[in-house]
Amino acid sequence: MRYTYAADLQATNAPKLWTSKNERRQYDDFASLYAMITAIDKIEKAYMNSAIASAAYDASCSELIAKFKTLRTVTEDSVPDVQHFMWVSFIFERISLVFC
Repeated sequence: MRYTYAADLQATNAPKLWTSKNERRQYDDFASLYAMITAIDKIEKAYMNSAIASAAYDASCSELIAKFKTLRTVTEDSVPDVQHFMWVSFIFERISLVFC
């Protein structure tokens, strides 16, 4: 009997979200967009709680916002409303916590 790790089982049973390279790129862009927005949110919270210096806050936010603007030009057709995108992401995150 062969032992397999749970991660291996999840990887083999996971549904494929894309069927082409373009779809995979789109999902990667969605993930990057979500990650940038949540990172900016975390940095802002850390700054408000005096957990990060002003210079580090300015540098981090400037870099992330510049990257966000670049990615936004790529995703504006598939994600016309960023607030709606984040709301849907939030809902799916909460659902996955309940059912997983």
